Amino acid sequence: DVGVDVGVGVGVDVRVKFILSDSGKGHGDVVWAASRHISNLFADPIKCSKLIKPEVPPAPTTDPHPLFGKRFLELGAGAAIPSWTALWCGAHVLSTDQAIPDRIRCMAECAERNLREIRKQQQQQQPDKHDP
Repeated sequence: DVGVDVGVGVGVDVRVKFILSDSGKGHGDVVWAASRHISNLFADPIKCSKLIKPEVPPAPTTDPHPLFGKRFLELGAGAAIPSWTALWCGAHVLSTDQAIPDRIRCMAECAERNLREIRKQQQQQQPDKHDP
């Protein structure tokens, strides 16, 4: 279980969980600098808003996140760091890669781990119904 911090210091701290495939085919065992860079852009609501709709000035507060409810497709995802960041930002994510069983298993497990963490965080943020 490995994690990478994206969006730290921009008002949104996202720690994405990922597993690298050791299949030896392709490059699914590499976290690319471009992957981290685009993930940092996605995690920052203001920068993400400018990226998605550059012609529209971003709102001073972007609540919900500009990716919230959007469909997000990543082709040749490998470690899928941008996909997991988009997932944390509320997007509906579809990640694809080569049809290598170990690679697909790693991506499925990453999706599950990130979803589990997102749900855990959401439960912690909701007030207890039994508190007066």
